[in-house]
Amino acid sequence: MRLTRSDLISTAAVVVVLLLVAFLADSSTVFLVAAAIPLAIAALGQDLVLNRAGQATFGGAALMAVGAFTVAKSQDLAWLPFPLPLVAAGVVGAVIGVIIGLPGVRVRGLYLLLTTLALQIIVQYAGQRIQGPNIAGIFISVPEIGAYQVAPGRPTLYLGAIVLALTVLVLRNLYATGPGRVWQVIRENEVAARVMGVPTVSWKLSAFVVSSVITAIGGGLFAYTTGNVSSEAFTLTLAIQVVVVVYVGGRRTLIGPMIGALFVGYGPNLLERLQSTGALPAVARDWLTVNGGNLATAIYAVLLLVVFVLDPDGVVGLGQRLRRFLRRTADRPGVPAPGDSSTSTPLTTADRP
Repeated sequence: MRLTRSDLISTAAVVVVLLLVAFLADSSTVFLVAAAIPLAIAALGQDLVLNRAGQATFGGAALMAVGAFTVAKSQDLAWLPFPLPLVAAGVVGAVIGVIIGLPGVRVRGLYLLLTTLALQIIVQYAGQRIQGPNIAGIFISVPEIGAYQVAPGRPTLYLGAIVLALTVLVLRNLYATGPGRVWQVIRENEVAARVMGVPTVSWKLSAFVVSSVITAIGGGLFAYTTGNVSSEAFTLTLAIQVVVVVYVGGRRTLIGPMIGALFVGYGPNLLERLQSTGALPAVARDWLTVNGGNLATAIYAVLLLVVFVLDPDGVVGLGQRLRRFLRRTADRPGVPAPGDSSTSTPLTTADRP
């Protein structure tokens, strides 16, 4: 999908909507939307390596965990005030990206996917060791900017909107210049790119490293948004959710992961609200209590299947198809209705009896 100016306009509109939510919505909705922003940022990072560079990966959850635990450990360092822990999360993500990416991108196929699955297992084990006896996770102290506290809720929604906007601007610049074009050539025909003299290994590694930086920053923002970091939050299920966010929203777009994050992040809450309304019978409420998580996973799978069947470009692709259809419909010449005298042709003198 070609990058257009509408991506930037749509992103600006999303940021404005987020700020409106912060001002107008209730605290529960604000928290849910704020929690969806780190997922959107991580999905933007994974979209880079999945659909811009054409590499298979399941490293979203592991790299988010790297960023989150970096923020958790950085809060004990007095010489690293906020927002430098977010920068540190990106740096650590880059280091992990180089270590994991080097063996994975040298060969074609699913090797990078396998290395990121191994990273998922390693990071989850390391997170448990870092977490130690704190079963509930590591508490994240509220950061301060001067006298302003960036507490979970509206302040983290403002912070998330800023980080999201900066991420989109950086990615838009990358995609519109040399790196984006090289990644596109590698994605479309890696052999041809190699014949043209493109160092494909270096460029594939650069895509994975940049993706790792963005995803880790999303994980660091997740730590500030939730106020807690636990290894149980960064499972393989989260890695699947990040991929679902990319494809449900719209691959190779900047607005798509944001839309997908709202679908995936807000969807389970709809089930909880439906359960708490009292409109359902007691049997249904009890069933949702036990099987709500499995039902949410099934909904993700069905959404992904529906998107693949209707349009592989996700919600954004469906919206663009609808817009083109409406435009073609509007451009068609009107057909006069039967008996419509306003569009009937007047009789000439020769036609009169």
